[in-house]
Amino acid sequence: MALAGLWEHWTDIKGATIETCTILTTHANALVEELHTRMPVLIKPQDFDTWLDSSLQDLTTLQPLLQPVPSAALAMHPVSRFVNKPENEGPECIEEVKE
Repeated sequence: MALAGLWEHWTDIKGATIETCTILTTHANALVEELHTRMPVLIKPQDFDTWLDSSLQDLTTLQPLLQPVPSAALAMHPVSRFVNKPENEGPECIEEVKE
């Protein structure tokens, strides 16, 4: 799974290089809508080259990539509160727990 993101670097008025990034969101599909109104834009492997082509400026080519993936492409299950701490990593973050 690849999240659509934007990255930029620029120089502020003091001459320091600033690097910024963001993850793009779109409206939620039916599955994610149970949790939130938005979801990350997911880029399909066959669209990686198109998304990563920085010379591409054609909105008619890029716009279709910004749609939510079909609900059937995802699965959802409850996880523990372990996932709520940014410093926690590992398989415990995605282990299913009984509700």
